[in-house]
Amino acid sequence: MLRVLCVALTVVAGMVCGHWSAAPLRAYPPNIALPPFMLSPSSGIHEGKFKRTSSTGTQQEVVWQRICSPRLSLVHRRQDAELKCEAVVPDGTKFTWYKGNQILQRPGVQQVSDVLQQMFEENTNEVAVSVEAAMAPSARLHVSSVVYIDCANEQDVADYTLEVTTPSNSVYMRNFTVALSGSRRRDGSTCGAAASRLESMPRIYQHAKEAWPRVGESLVLPCRAQGRRHQHTWYSGATSVTSTDLNYQKLDNGDLFIRTVGPDTPTAFVCQVSSDAEQPQNPDRIRTQITILSS
Repeated sequence: MLRVLCVALTVVAGMVCGHWSAAPLRAYPPNIALPPFMLSPSSGIHEGKFKRTSSTGTQQEVVWQRICSPRLSLVHRRQDAELKCEAVVPDGTKFTWYKGNQILQRPGVQQVSDVLQQMFEENTNEVAVSVEAAMAPSARLHVSSVVYIDCANEQDVADYTLEVTTPSNSVYMRNFTVALSGSRRRDGSTCGAAASRLESMPRIYQHAKEAWPRVGESLVLPCRAQGRRHQHTWYSGATSVTSTDLNYQKLDNGDLFIRTVGPDTPTAFVCQVSSDAEQPQNPDRIRTQITILSS
């Protein structure tokens, strides 16, 4: 009986850890969707280094979603993959990925000092707004944040941490370990690509899938991309919104700032990122759905 139980546990473990690495062969295969994990408050974020989650805040501010990579993510050698996690958070929340103890440096993003890098990557909402808008109830966003793993090799094997900091300075963390699990029959599509092409390829790594603002609020829709010499364009329908209405402002990091949400604010926006590097790449596009709540 004990032997049968051990065999069964081995099969289950293989399904949980191996399915992620055996995803369909695409440029960036999706991770398996696991049930949501409840946050476990701790007295300090470093205490949760080897836990699935930890936090210094209340559970109500951040709600982890089902789409999140496994705690142990097995990747085939020379596979293209994504390390991904999604959460519903207050507007103005900052997402920071760490590889080991260092802020993750993304290809094609100018390398600067750690302090400036963090400001460039994570200060999403440094926009002057009125006192009334600042005191209004904060909108909620369903945010997806991704780390692209190109042609996986030993350099990708590491502990990764996604740190989520809310406007109230509560900190939430989710930890991952990426390990290699043998080779695929076919290499990932990025294995044969030159480093310069990967650096110029426009890829959105953080965006809002949904948003729930109230009438009268300001709102920032994130659309962060990596890739050298890339350009952001925001659309509502076929119209570029920032070129037609002063209520919209495209921020330097690519996010869209909506000064005032009104009853006539569009309920769907598209962010498109393209590259004008030496070898132009196909644009990357994401869609944000907005549900406007009554004031």
